[in-house]
Amino acid sequence: MAADGPARPLLKRLKLLAILPPLGVALAIWLLVTEQTLAAIAALGGSVVGGLVLHQVFSVVRRSNALFERLAGDALLLARQGALPARLRDQASEPGAAGAIAGALVGLERMTATLDSVSVGLIAIDRRGLVVYANRHADAVMGDAAHAGSAVFDVLEREDLDLALQSLSKQAIETELRRVDGVSLAVRMSPLPDQAVLIQLPADAPRLAAFGAVPTPAVIDDDLPLDQLPVVVLDTETTGLKPETDRIVSIGAVRMTGTRRHRAGTIDLLVRPDVPVPLVSAEIHGLTDAMLANEPPFADLWPHVETVLTGCVLVGHHVIFDALILRAEVERNGLVWPDILTLDAGKLFKRFDTRAPDGLDELAEHLGMTPLGRHTALGDALLTADVWKRALEQARLRGIVTWGQLKHLVQ
Repeated sequence: MAADGPARPLLKRLKLLAILPPLGVALAIWLLVTEQTLAAIAALGGSVVGGLVLHQVFSVVRRSNALFERLAGDALLLARQGALPARLRDQASEPGAAGAIAGALVGLERMTATLDSVSVGLIAIDRRGLVVYANRHADAVMGDAAHAGSAVFDVLEREDLDLALQSLSKQAIETELRRVDGVSLAVRMSPLPDQAVLIQLPADAPRLAAFGAVPTPAVIDDDLPLDQLPVVVLDTETTGLKPETDRIVSIGAVRMTGTRRHRAGTIDLLVRPDVPVPLVSAEIHGLTDAMLANEPPFADLWPHVETVLTGCVLVGHHVIFDALILRAEVERNGLVWPDILTLDAGKLFKRFDTRAPDGLDELAEHLGMTPLGRHTALGDALLTADVWKRALEQARLRGIVTWGQLKHLVQ
């Protein structure tokens, strides 16, 4: 059926976009052959731009047609994985809208294969800090922790990235970012469309090492000093705001003792919800059906989450929602919900500062913190962990030093 109405100009743009990734790849290969490495990286960056712009075009279409969005997302994921069906490759040479879309996807598949072959790590992140692309070398440098849909804060220090992003304008910059294991990386950061950023990692960077074991939680009683209190600061991203019917699509958590963070206890999990992700929710957290299609279901992930939570106080911002939807998922899967203590970091801080706003963004700004990584589960958990630290500092100044005293304050 011929396209009409608003679809016509969109299909023309798709046809033009179809030539961007292959052109960028061809240029990059030529530059690599002539040993113009920096220019080659720039060309490859341009190819990434082509793929990202193509994704944005699909995003425009999805607002009017949810089914097309899901099909487009699946096709983009297959292109990135080099798993496009042969029939689609054959259609790339055909005229019309179908040929234009097939050509764009085949070009993206070729671009991905070329990016995987270069000897430097490349990570593209969106404005939330969500990884939208990482080549094979980036996977190696980051210990396979940087993959599409994960939060970049799982591997790079949020404070360093925040400062670098503030310095980034229309021109690429060279700076240093600390990895979460303390290794400093000399990187090049380049702006991409729609506030996305391409991070080029050094070719000789060592692989991210595994962290040591998380300490056994202390027994929680009223006399336990707050600097020994085991907590898990947790956030979830979901398909909606009704715990009884909606599903979890991402879980981010930070294991702490008092104000000390244990990196081995960090959780950054994507969850296959087995129900469609509403477009209004996907536009908030950036997670689509295609990105979640191959992830484990909640029941497979819960044993790990439960292990991290066991013996700890569950801390969050509006934590009651996270606790309710976690419990609903547990019971929906025929599992047993453990007895877990909860504490709301935002409400706790308001005990010390009545002017503190309710929203996490506003509270972070009130405390002089940049709300980077919002609406990713791990990004929100890290931001809430910073609020928790500030609250404990305020408690200590007021002579509140035990769990019993803190519990009495918030009751």
